[in-house]
Amino acid sequence: MPDQAQRKDANEISESILQTTEALFSKHGVENVSMHQIAKAANVGQGTIYRRYANKGGLCMELLHEQFNLMQAKTAAYLEKSQSKPAKERLQTLLKEHIHFLGTHVALIETIHNFMTCMGKKRLL
Repeated sequence: MPDQAQRKDANEISESILQTTEALFSKHGVENVSMHQIAKAANVGQGTIYRRYANKGGLCMELLHEQFNLMQAKTAAYLEKSQSKPAKERLQTLLKEHIHFLGTHVALIETIHNFMTCMGKKRLL
């Protein structure tokens, strides 16, 4: 039983970090929020946040992953209910939704890209 309680606590902490991060990013912008600020606002130690997310890029990846899963479910539901619509109309709708998704999450995507680019350069050195 202690393992289940620990996992529940760990999941709650991770969820708190993600919710806090989303709120801070929305208020201040991704580039203006540090891992230290996130840890402080989520009432967790910096070690706790870094054990879960090695850096802000990893944290952004987790946030984007959750949002992508939601978009994927929304896409599947749309395709299921719109089977009778012409293929061109369905494709246009999905393209608009995906472009909106990318535009809405561009700051997360840029942060992930910057992190990956930086890590790639370090590996080359």
